[in-house]
Amino acid sequence: MNLFPRDSLFDFWPLMDRRRSQDEEHHAVSMGMPRIDIVEEEDKYLLSADLPGVNKEDLSITLTNGVLRIEARRSEESETQEKHFIRKERHEGVFVRNIEVGDSLKADQIDAHFDNGVLKLVLPKVEPKAPVRDQVEIH
Repeated sequence: MNLFPRDSLFDFWPLMDRRRSQDEEHHAVSMGMPRIDIVEEEDKYLLSADLPGVNKEDLSITLTNGVLRIEARRSEESETQEKHFIRKERHEGVFVRNIEVGDSLKADQIDAHFDNGVLKLVLPKVEPKAPVRDQVEIH
C-alpha cells in the first residue's frame, strides 16, 4: 500500500496501484491484520491503527528503507487451544502492516501512543526542497 500516491493525471499506474491497494486491504482485513486510518495535514500524517487485545509490550514499530512497519503479537490463553470451537473469528499470532512512506518523514520526530487497543502515530513530514533549476548552456 502506498501512502503517497503519484500526482500525474495521465499516469495509468495510480489506477493499478489503487486496485492492488484495495485488494491488499481486503486481504489484510480478512486475515485479521490491523485496520488503519491515515489523515494528511499540512505538516504531518496522523495514523491510527486498531489493535484490540494487544499489549503494549507486544507491539513494535520500525521505519527502515522507507517502509513503516507495525508489528503486533496477540495470543490467547493456553486453555483455548484445548477447546473445540464451533466458530473462531478472533485472530491470534503475529500481525504486520507495512506502509511505504519513502523518505518524506522526519524519522527522529515520530511520536507514538498506545491506549485502549488503539495505536496513534504522528508522522512529521520533511519540508519539501525547492526545485533546483540548472541552466543548460547552448553552444
